[in-house]
Parts: sequence; C-alpha cells; structure tokens
Amino acid sequence: MPSAGSLTFGIILTKCRNSIIAITTDLFSFHPLNLTAHERVITHHSGVFAMPGFLPYQKIKERIDQKLLNISDFEPSNLEACSYDLRIGTIFQHGQIINKAHDKHSEQFVIKPGEVIYLLTWEEIKLPENICATVFPRNFDSFEGLLVLNPGHIDAGYEGAITVTAINLRKTPLAIQRGRKILTIVFEEMLCNTSNPYKRNISRQEREDQFNAALVAQDTHNLSEIIAQGSDSPYFTKQEVEAKILDLRSNFATKDDVKSIIISHWASWLSLIFTFIAAVAGVLAVVVSMQPKSENNNQNPIPLESPSPTPSPRGTQG
Repeated sequence: MPSAGSLTFGIILTKCRNSIIAITTDLFSFHPLNLTAHERVITHHSGVFAMPGFLPYQKIKERIDQKLLNISDFEPSNLEACSYDLRIGTIFQHGQIINKAHDKHSEQFVIKPGEVIYLLTWEEIKLPENICATVFPRNFDSFEGLLVLNPGHIDAGYEGAITVTAINLRKTPLAIQRGRKILTIVFEEMLCNTSNPYKRNISRQEREDQFNAALVAQDTHNLSEIIAQGSDSPYFTKQEVEAKILDLRSNFATKDDVKSIIISHWASWLSLIFTFIAAVAGVLAVVVSMQPKSENNNQNPIPLESPSPTPSPRGTQG
C-alpha cells in the first residue's frame, strides 16, 4: 500500500505534467486565425499590440460601431466579406461641380467614347492611426468599359473623400449617376500606430473647388488630349510636327534650289554639252559598226591588162 508521501508526490507530478501539456498546446496552436477571442492580441516585452491583417466584415462593422473607423453615409448593404463599395458623390464635367447641391444632382450624365471623367466618392472616410486602406476598381465597371485609373493606397490618418479618374473605353456612350458604385475599399490593421499620420486633410468643399480649378486650367476632356499635353509625352502635337518639318526643310536644298544652282553655273553647262556630244558620237559609232560589208570583197580582183597571145611558128617553103 503506497504511503501518503508517495501519493502527494504523484499528484504533484501529474499537475506539473498537465500544466506542461497545456502550455505546449497553447504555444503550438498559437496563430492569428485562432485568436478570435482575444482580438488577435499577443503579449510582447514592449506591451500589447494587434497583429496586422485585413479587417473582415464583422471587424469593419465593429470598428465603425466603436467610432474607431468612420465612413460617412455608411450603407450596410455595401459592406462585403472584407471590403466596402464606395459610391459616386461628385461629378466634374465641363467646368461644373455636380454634387448634392447641384440642380441636376439626380440626373444621369453621359460619358462619350474616349472621354475622361473626374469624380469624388460619396463617402468620406476617416482612418485612425493604426489602419490604412487600399482602393480597387470594381470588376463590373471594367466589364462595362469604364476604366478607373487612379485607385491605390491610402495612408493612416487620412480624412475625406477619394478622387477618381475614369475613361470610357467603349465605342458607345456610357451613362453614370450619383450614387453608383465605383470603387471597393479594403482596410488593413497595422502592427501599431504610425508616428507620422497623414496631415494634409481639407474639407470636402475645398477639395471640390481645388480639383475643379485644376481641371479647368488643364482643359482636357479625352485621352488623346491628356497624352498630347503631358510634359513627358512620347507623342508630338500637330503644331510640333509641322515646326519640325519646316526645320528639316531649312537644312536641305529643295528641288528648285538644285535647279537654279545647275543653271547658274557655267561649268555645269559645259559638262552637259560634252556629255551630250559624247553620247551622240557613241550612238553613231554603234550605227556604223552595224552596217553590212560589200559583196565585192568576196570576188577575185580583175587584172588590169590581158597577156598578149604567143604567135604560133610557121614552116619554111623550098
């Protein structure tokens, strides 16, 4: 029968073994995806911080409810699995700012083939110092032929609407309207708060006025105009091409210049005369050489005098 001391020692060993197993299990099972109950928070020697990663549906909604992430005019139906669809809020076209205060704010606007359109999103976002975002064009717009050019990264600390540049690549006009979905935004939680958040935030009214003034000064309405007006454009405008042609012409003699030089130079005239004479002489020599030979060349020559006949001898009579 075991003694009380051995039983106590056995209990202690069993507890130690169970503790070691539990610690080992926690260590090897630790993964950001397994820490849903702890908000993916781990203890570090410098404190407690959140693991980086994209925010899913429930976390985006939770951050918005907690005022840690702000999306103005938030539409719950636009919230997807791990993104939010942003809508068109302001349209810049032909010097006009079509926003909610415009008389035609509820009408459709036609984008001609090849035309460039400039937009601001309906929603204004406010990112905290530990969340950044990335904006992507929607597949549906690309399928329709509307090419969105400038989506990309948004720094932590940014506040305001997002600017959009789009081109109608179809052969037919395309109609757009305020409230149409135009971009998809995803949010990513960083390792810690940034020490240098975005600071150049301005109001929506200031952003609209500055953007429209820049577009009016640029005065570009289609893709070809943008390419031609770019300071580093690889293409020439029509005026630049004509100027370069004139410049090239000034460096070379024209047909009339060559003609006047030949006429005015006496040595050129003499060269032309001698060349003409030589050509005529050559032609005559060829003609003479091709004449047939006389038939007398094939007969014996006629002697000038005939030889006198020799007298026959006569006999003597007796």
